[in-house]
Amino acid sequence: MTLSGKDNGFSLMELVVAMAILAILAAIGYPAFRTWSNNAAYRERARDLVSSLRLERDKAVTDNAVRQLQVDMGPQDNMVLKSTDNCDKDYPLKVSFFPDGSLSWDTAGGDPEGTVCILDADGNKRYKVRIESATTGRVTITKP
Repeated sequence: MTLSGKDNGFSLMELVVAMAILAILAAIGYPAFRTWSNNAAYRERARDLVSSLRLERDKAVTDNAVRQLQVDMGPQDNMVLKSTDNCDKDYPLKVSFFPDGSLSWDTAGGDPEGTVCILDADGNKRYKVRIESATTGRVTITKP
């Protein structure tokens, strides 16, 4: 059995067409990938904050001692953290965890809300981490 010269692989034209199709697909998919990647970073920051709050609460219950956590606001890693439900203050959020599982929070500005907003560099709200219950220490993540 012999192979003719025409049956050995792909022609140059077939390779060029395949590369053009791949380039078009990459150009279409890149913006969606970039958006997904950015959103993943904001979502990860919100989850890290919730994990820190829950960990300190668990340590307070386990150690039977009062524990404290302070969340500093302002620019951090291409995102901005703000306090209050309106996402307009830079007051640090200080949370105290008690052995019975309850907690209390305080902001330096005296604002009563236990909310941390995660904003992008342009000031757009991405996620809110909110302490829902001082009795149980329940914390939620919402997307505004």
